[in-house]
Amino acid sequence: QGMATYNPVSVVDVSSGENSVQPLELDRHNPEVCRDSRIFSLRDPWQVVAIVGLFMFIGLLGGMLLIYDLTGRMWPAFLLTLHLSLSLWTIHSFIPSENFASPPPSLCRRLVLTFLNSFLLCFIYPTAIAVLSRTVFTDMDGTNILEYTSHNHSVRILHFFSWLIGMIHFGAEFLSVCILFPYRLYGINLAECAWFPSTFLARLDCEDLISDVNKQRLRRSLRWTILLLFYLSLGMLSWSLMSMVVHWGNWQQPRNKSPHCDPMDKTECILPFPSFHFTVPDNSSRTGWRVHFPTDVLPSLKGRLAMDPTFLNELDGFSTMAPLLFYLDGLKNAQESHMNEPKLQGPQSIALSVTPDSITLLLDVEQKLLVHHSAEIDYLDPEKPLVLVFPSQPLRHNAHYALVVANARNANGNVIAPKDELRALLSDTNENSRSIRYRTSVLPSLFEAANWTKQLHDSERLQLIFDFPTISNESQLGQVKAVRDATLNQIKDWDWARRVEVVQIQNNNCEKSGQSVARTIHGKLAVPWFLKNFGPGHRGATLNKEAVKSGTSTTIGKAHFVVHIPCSIRAAALMHSKNASDLKAFLDYGHGLFNNRGEASWGTLLRLANRNGYIIMGMDWRGMSSYDLLIVVKALMSKPSLFVAIRDNLIQGYANKLSLLHFSQNGMLDMDWMHFSGGLTFAKNKIPTYEQKVPSSIFYGISQGGILGAGFSILLGPTKLITRIILGSPGTPFALILSRSLQFSAYDAIMLLNFYNNRDVRIFLNFAQMLWDSCEGSGFLASPYLETYPRILLQTGLGDPIVPTLAAEALTRALGGVVLPKNPRKNIFGIPDGVAATGDFLGPNVTLTELLFKREYESLPQSDNYAGVQMNDVHWCVREDKTLIFQIEEFINTGRILDVCSNCVRDKAEC
Repeated sequence: QGMATYNPVSVVDVSSGENSVQPLELDRHNPEVCRDSRIFSLRDPWQVVAIVGLFMFIGLLGGMLLIYDLTGRMWPAFLLTLHLSLSLWTIHSFIPSENFASPPPSLCRRLVLTFLNSFLLCFIYPTAIAVLSRTVFTDMDGTNILEYTSHNHSVRILHFFSWLIGMIHFGAEFLSVCILFPYRLYGINLAECAWFPSTFLARLDCEDLISDVNKQRLRRSLRWTILLLFYLSLGMLSWSLMSMVVHWGNWQQPRNKSPHCDPMDKTECILPFPSFHFTVPDNSSRTGWRVHFPTDVLPSLKGRLAMDPTFLNELDGFSTMAPLLFYLDGLKNAQESHMNEPKLQGPQSIALSVTPDSITLLLDVEQKLLVHHSAEIDYLDPEKPLVLVFPSQPLRHNAHYALVVANARNANGNVIAPKDELRALLSDTNENSRSIRYRTSVLPSLFEAANWTKQLHDSERLQLIFDFPTISNESQLGQVKAVRDATLNQIKDWDWARRVEVVQIQNNNCEKSGQSVARTIHGKLAVPWFLKNFGPGHRGATLNKEAVKSGTSTTIGKAHFVVHIPCSIRAAALMHSKNASDLKAFLDYGHGLFNNRGEASWGTLLRLANRNGYIIMGMDWRGMSSYDLLIVVKALMSKPSLFVAIRDNLIQGYANKLSLLHFSQNGMLDMDWMHFSGGLTFAKNKIPTYEQKVPSSIFYGISQGGILGAGFSILLGPTKLITRIILGSPGTPFALILSRSLQFSAYDAIMLLNFYNNRDVRIFLNFAQMLWDSCEGSGFLASPYLETYPRILLQTGLGDPIVPTLAAEALTRALGGVVLPKNPRKNIFGIPDGVAATGDFLGPNVTLTELLFKREYESLPQSDNYAGVQMNDVHWCVREDKTLIFQIEEFINTGRILDVCSNCVRDKAEC
């Protein structure tokens, strides 16, 4: 190779008659020998890469452990394990063996390894780490997210460590190549020059150098160490590769042979859902029942891992708004053939769902009434699609319901045969409790609710029956209401001046063109804490049940907030006459899906505030913010039971926002950072309020802010902390919204890494809905609802592919809302026409205003089959539309609901 050989200096022992090689005695006084004996010579490239390999193992191992901790799976670390294994094997081959017969590595191999390692270690890994740290572990105000403090420190160490190792490797190889090229081209050995730094360390005296024998031992030790690390990395590579095969592979779902399965439907062990079959009597609960899912009946996760049902088995009934699920072979083809026979009545024909034209009948067993609903094929799983049955509005708490499927036909027009299990249950000789309940309670109630169903008795046209208890108000809403009441009771006498920490104040030049905000304040607010833990490592903490029950917080936590003071209010405080506006309202903004309070700096919102004199404030939806995305991904990807933590963190987030609203009305205007100095008196001037009245307190939420905001603002209704509510692009329930949203495809792809098919994903969404009910409108509005809530304005766009209008309709029906006469759509089921504000009449208590985008609305499918649907701008145009903004301004300023829809039709979405 043109390089110095690695053979030790030796002599031949002639007397022995054999060519035996003996090491020479090291001459420590010979500078040439001294130089060649140095252990860290730049002419020995294996020394550099061996040391780099040792440190690389430590760094990449730390990265793998971090990835596993954040995701619960090993496959995301596959590239790291592959990089580490290949690097260690290459490094091992660079270290000469004991006989030193193998040639040194070629220059090409060395340069390739150096380039790849340096590129990955100095650029790719640090960039990924920096993005993770900045977007997830660091708050928008520049401080660390408290719960991720240890993670943030770890990634910063990894960032520096990765860069350092890469630079050392690159620098050492650069110096080594500087020696090699002159030697090859001109025969000049720079390493022999006295002035050249031929070691990584300081120049050593010969007395400190070690013998060739020790060099051999070092080589041997490093070879074995690198080989051991290689085998360890190979094991981790195998683990990650196996994890990738298991979770990315399209595997057949193993058949569930559990003896606990519901025999009514063999498609999935847990179907039909929900059902009394998965409950047990419990005299301690309000319903007299307790949900009971044995571990072996839930959909198994990939790798045949079991899902933990504990979070479901704590409930005393099933969701009041989640879809009812069942499967009937042949029903999909029949529905798609558009027969005029009785069929599934979808969202566009809810009125027919209680007539003989519907094959699904939702029955309130106790009240002997048929319940309006929509029923449709679930195209989330096109092979064996379930049927989704959504109540038109929330079911009653603590009630007995049943779903009856009758007169269903296949694509040939033939009546689908009843399930054998149903025939057995309806037999007069069957003494099973389920059979007795069907014969003595469900069917008599059905026949009384609809006379025309009496012909179904002992009929072959009755295909399926399943019944279930709904959850009680106490089980569904007990914890969130207890946290609300305990928070309000604890903070009612607080001196907020001692409970606020200012992180950053940003003053802006209001003379600058287009500037709407005079001052932005980032701060931390003390809040009562009801989660089990507070501090680093506890973003996935759950509620402390004892603390909730006793009404005493576990500790005092901190919640970040932001406040924007518009230029018009600053002008009023400084008594300027130009563009001045007294404070009319505090506007609490609710951000969108997995965003954060930074969304409150949205330009149109700030201009709205500046024109009218609103102070904008925002706080994250803890549990569903950008800082919770890792917990959500882990729940979807590996640990579904983490949804309890998401629900519980949302409840804590509601307590945080309640505290912010209380602070805004009890001391915020007295804070020093709310005063402005200058003007005519050069004194610190307080912000003046409009007509010297107490400012209104408005909640304005968009998208996720509208969905969660419905539950949050209704929860706070009795507290009087909110004057009026504006919900943009809202809806309920999440289980309806998700599969009709184009944004769902990404989350579905993540869940399919954990579940075998989309049927299991749909079932899991129902489980999640049982928890979400505690935080969104569908849970709060289930009757009997005995609390009051403020007046509400809902605004939505027809043609929205993100939050479907169907969900806004469901929320409006649950709220008892109306549409105004000029609304683009007429005759929306369950939503009557109302009267707009006139004279002293302020208008309806709850109003839905729709903005019609013709092209986009006509392109959306009526089912949940969104394959091929293109993304459009309707979801964003609603919040930017001048007509709807004018309606919002009037509602905030005067409380009046105007009918603005003489101009609510658009040809297409352009904003």
